[in-house]
This record gives sequence, structure tokens and C-alpha cells, in this order.
Amino acid sequence: MVLYLRNAKGIILMPTRTELRLFLCANCTIRLLTAASLVGTRWHTSTSEPVICSPTRFPILLIKCMTFSSSVFGMPFISKLRFREYCSHWVMKNLPQTYMRESLGNYPNLRCGYQQFYNRPWWGQTRRMYDLYFLYKDGRSYNQPFYVKNVTSYIIHMGTHPEPLLKPTDKREILFSKVNSCMIIRDPKNSKACNLMVTKPLFSDPPKICRDKFKQYCRGASSRFTITGCPYPRSLPRI
Repeated sequence: MVLYLRNAKGIILMPTRTELRLFLCANCTIRLLTAASLVGTRWHTSTSEPVICSPTRFPILLIKCMTFSSSVFGMPFISKLRFREYCSHWVMKNLPQTYMRESLGNYPNLRCGYQQFYNRPWWGQTRRMYDLYFLYKDGRSYNQPFYVKNVTSYIIHMGTHPEPLLKPTDKREILFSKVNSCMIIRDPKNSKACNLMVTKPLFSDPPKICRDKFKQYCRGASSRFTITGCPYPRSLPRI
């Protein structure tokens, strides 16, 4: 199979200067590409329709046999692309610490919230963790750390015990993510636990697509939170 690039003017560009590593899945529907300089581009093959390249320095997931166009590159429209396990792993790695900017429901006593993905040692092994912190206006706080048990598509399966044989007891669904800026995450068991999480530098003015996608996926009256006076999570080993 021959790969080539087509720019906006339709001119074919051969990627001669960039080292490409193309891994083909057995069904030839997913491509992993390491090419940090060729981002936000459309890849074409000699035998099929375009696939989209996402801008990241990590291995890039390409979906073939799918027509999709967007001016926003990163990890857009995760719920539409159904990115298998790689999707959620990518989000946990690239958005390890985010603040809760908006959430469904009315929470007048809640000052702020933040979540983090991190690693924790366990009997010579490393366990992935997820934690969501809530800080209230009266000084109280609440959090519940979970061990990541499994990842299927865009759903993270979790439990309160690290033992692999114990089944997950909770889960989180990643509805949308934009590279290094925001994610929309929901608890499938609680429709109102639908949150827009934003990185600290972009909290005051997140990308428009983050706000728009929150309205699309988390429908209903929502509460907005502050970042002022909300302590940032302590430094933890990244995934």
C-alpha cells in the first residue's frame, strides 16, 4: 500500500524527510503513526478514502474507512470515532490534571473540583489511579481514589482495590477530549455527573469547542466553578 500526502491545493507531497512507522492491524482498519511534524494533515492511500492524522508527539491513531473532516485536530469527537482502548490511554496520559469548570446540576456549596490520573506502586508493580477531588466553601473536602482496572473503547473501568482479580465497581466515560486543553467525562451510572474538565492555563478561557461539546453531551442546567483558592493536586508520578 502506498501512502502519500495531499495538501489543501491538491498537490501530492511524498513524506521523504520524515521517519514514519506504520503499524497495520490485522483488519487493516487502524493505523498507528509516529510522525510529530506531520500534524493536522489528511493522509490518503492508493486504495481507500482519507484518514486523519492527529497532532501529538505520541503514537497517533488513524482511522481508515471513515469519512471525517474537522478544522480542530487533536482527539476530536471521541464518541464518534470510537477509538478503542488507545483513546482513553491517550487522554489519561496527556490530560493528567484538570479542573472542573462546569458540571450538570446545582451545587451552591461546592467551590471547586479537580481530577487527576497518576501512578501508584503496588507490590513491585505500578497501578494506574483516578481521583476526583471536591472542595466545599465551608472548608470540607471529599475524594475517592480508584484503581484503573481496564479500559475498553472510551470507558475507564475502576475499582477501590488494586487486586486484578476483583471486578471493577465503577466507571467513567470520556465523551470528548481536545489535546492538552479539556475533556468531557461522565459517570454512566449518574447522568448528572457530567463534567467539563479544563487544564489550569486554559481554565478562564477554554477553547470554544470544549464549551460547545459540553452543551451537546451534558444537556440541562449546569453549575460553573472557580479556580481561585482551589489548590492544585500535589505532584504525582505521571502515567
